[in-house]
Amino acid sequence: LIESKINHALLNLPKAKAALTAARTAANSIYVGPMLQAEIDMQAGTLHAEEKDYKTSYSYFFEAFEGFHSLSDARAVFC
Repeated sequence: LIESKINHALLNLPKAKAALTAARTAANSIYVGPMLQAEIDMQAGTLHAEEKDYKTSYSYFFEAFEGFHSLSDARAVFC
């Protein structure tokens, strides 16, 4: 996930998406907590918004919002 965020900050979207896919694959093979899953969804929403795929982006942002809100995390307002 961190690799994806770094590549996104460097405006290297193909590598950011590839790193996010690897993070999501790893997250699906083991149990990850709701906080980390919400962070993965937030990053996925950001990358889809960069590509102007707003419907998919909305879906990921909503999942992130639900995850953060269920944990009473202040980041829920940024989704």
